Amino acid sequence: MRFTKIAEIPKDFPINQSTTDRSYDKKQFIPKEIVQIVWEQYAKDGHGSQSLDRIGERGGFGWYEITFYLYSKIQELQNENT
Repeated sequence: MRFTKIAEIPKDFPINQSTTDRSYDKKQFIPKEIVQIVWEQYAKDGHGSQSLDRIGERGGFGWYEITFYLYSKIQELQNENT
């Protein structure tokens, strides 16, 4: 199944955790509204061929990716307002 609308994304989308980081005992999740923003920025950066459902299958975005693409979105919004 491909996620074509935000309503189709599961309520909580998985976060891909490092297998070397043993500080995480539980699987972590990100709200679908946030993952939609991250994926849109990810696609703008030239990675749109990997669908959001495929990213979910591989365990989700990592914390680094989430931080990077949210920061990218913030910069984009700031540039639009200057």
